[in-house]
Amino acid sequence: MNTTGWEEYWHKRSYGYEAGHETFNHVEERLSYFREDVGLNDFLSQFTVFYPRWLDQHKYPKIKYFRRGELFYYVLQQLLARYSLERYVNYMPKADVLYWDQPITVGYNARVLSPSGYELYPRAYNMVPRTFNPSGVWKAETYEWKIHNDIDSGVIFYYVTGPMGYSFTAGRDPAFYMLINRIMHIFEHHKDALPAYTKKDFYFPGVKVESFEVGKLTTYFDRFDIEATYGVPIPADKSYKDYHYYGMQSRLNHKPFTYKLTVSSDRPVSAIVRTFIGPKYDSEDHPLTFDEARSAFVEFDRFPVKLVNGENVIERNSKESTGYVQDKEGFGSLYKRVESSITTQESFYYTESFDCGFPERLMIPKGSPEGRPLVFYTFVTPYENKFTTPAEERQFEGQIFCGGSKYYDGRPYGFPFDRRVEYEDVFNVPNFYREDVLVYHKQEAEINRSA
Repeated sequence: MNTTGWEEYWHKRSYGYEAGHETFNHVEERLSYFREDVGLNDFLSQFTVFYPRWLDQHKYPKIKYFRRGELFYYVLQQLLARYSLERYVNYMPKADVLYWDQPITVGYNARVLSPSGYELYPRAYNMVPRTFNPSGVWKAETYEWKIHNDIDSGVIFYYVTGPMGYSFTAGRDPAFYMLINRIMHIFEHHKDALPAYTKKDFYFPGVKVESFEVGKLTTYFDRFDIEATYGVPIPADKSYKDYHYYGMQSRLNHKPFTYKLTVSSDRPVSAIVRTFIGPKYDSEDHPLTFDEARSAFVEFDRFPVKLVNGENVIERNSKESTGYVQDKEGFGSLYKRVESSITTQESFYYTESFDCGFPERLMIPKGSPEGRPLVFYTFVTPYENKFTTPAEERQFEGQIFCGGSKYYDGRPYGFPFDRRVEYEDVFNVPNFYREDVLVYHKQEAEINRSA
C-alpha cells in the first residue's frame, strides 16, 4: 500500500487536467510520512468531533467544554508548529500562506470515498482558489474583514474557523497547512494587539531551574500494518470469503527517553512545569532569531509539581507526556475482545477516561545521522488550579489537548511563547532554562540490533 498520497488520477469529474506521475518528484513528498500518519489524522478527526464548527454554546448550553474557542486555536497552532518543525529538519521552509488569488502549486488526491460513497475530488496543480470557488472565497474574505475590524476596534472575539473539508482527510493535504497558516495570521493580529510580555510576567521569586538533562534522542521509521478489513466493501453473494485486508505504512517513531530537571526553591510551593521543543536553524542552516523560531515551538509536556525547600530533582519518561498518547486500539481488536467476552463470559473492562492528543511517536522530529540540532525550553511558574472538577479529572486524565482543565493555571495556551516580547532578555529569569540537543536518525535494523 503506497502511503504518499501523491498519485493523482484523472476521471470525468476531475477539476482541471490530468496530473500524471510527476507528483512523485515534488518536494512536498518529503513530508508525506508526517501528513499521512494514521494516528495524527485520527487525532484531528476525533478533535473535530468533540469540537464541531457548528456547535453554538447558546443553542447547546448543556455541552460544556473548558475554554473551547482558545483550545480550538491552540490545537491548530500547535499542529502548524509541529509541521513547521518537521519541515525545518527536512531542510524545507515553513508552509506558505494560502492566498485566494495565487495558485496552490501542489496538487493532491486523498484517494478515499466520502461518507456518502462518492470519490473526493483530486485537486490539480496550480489551482487558484478564487477561480475554483469565487463565492466561497468572497464569504471567507468577508469573515476575515469583520474579524480584523473587531480586533482593531478592541472587541474581544472567541472563535475562528475555516473550511477544513472532511476531518479525516484534511491533515493529509499540504494546502490544509497553508490554510491554517492564514488563520494563524488572524490570531497573530489579535495577539499583537495585546501588551507584550515583560520579566514581571515570567519571574517566579525564589525558584531557579538549575539544569535540564535529556537522554539520547533517536528517531527511526518502523513498519506498521493497518487492518483495513472493516473498511473494504464486500459483495453480498455466495462467493464471499473471509479475507483480512491490511495496509502497510512506514511511520516516524523514536526510542523512549527520559529527561531530568533540577529545580531549587527557597520554600515549599506548588508549581507547573512547561517544556517546549523548537528549531535552532532554518531550512538553510541559518540560525533563527527568537521571533522567527517562536511559531515552531511545540509544547512537549506540562505537569504540576510540589516543590520542597532546597533541591528538587524531577525525572520524566517520554511516555508520561500530557500532550501525546499511545496508539489506540483498532476496531478489529476491540470487536474481538467484545465477542470473546460474550462467548466466554469473561469480564470486559472499560474506563470513563479517554486518550486524546498527538501521537506519542511524533513527539520529536526526524533526526539525522550526524545529529540535527534542536532546542528545549523549560519554564517553571506558580500553579494554583481553581478550575478542575473531579469528573473532569476522571474523563480527561490530564490531556492538555482534550479540553480538560486539570493542567490549566489561568495563563493563555502556549504561554510564554504565545505573544511577542519587546526584548529577548525578558526570558533571562532564573525559572527559565534553555538546552541545546541533537536528534539522531537510524534505520530500523540498527535500532533492533542495539535493543
